[in-house]
Amino acid sequence: MSRPHLSLLLLICFLSCVVAEGQTAKVVDVDEAGIRRSASKKILPAFPEGSRKRRSQGVAVVRLEYDGNGTVVSVDVLEAPDSEIGGAIADAVRHWTFKPSSIRGEPVSIRGKLTFYCLIDRNGIGRVQNPKQFR
Repeated sequence: MSRPHLSLLLLICFLSCVVAEGQTAKVVDVDEAGIRRSASKKILPAFPEGSRKRRSQGVAVVRLEYDGNGTVVSVDVLEAPDSEIGGAIADAVRHWTFKPSSIRGEPVSIRGKLTFYCLIDRNGIGRVQNPKQFR
């Protein structure tokens, strides 16, 4: 079985266990790899010009939640090199869409974190990229 299929199977088993124990599964926390695999539309932001001029670079992390239809309902910046980069990443992630999610036919919301690397290359060009292991 391929790795993505195995991860999805493990997620389904986990979600089934949560429901079987009688807990309400309205929001399910999923790791970054699961969030990235379930994304059907991803948008990377442009590197903000002000941040490039200030030479701001580093890691940005956002926490997002999307509903059972795959629509992003919230994005919170947990860490960013500066507020402009954080805002640009949050705005881009708000436009992501995801595969619908449900447990036993009932829609569930998914919550998780995404990491982005904000870099300025030798030529002074700023870019935002996903972690290499999730490409």
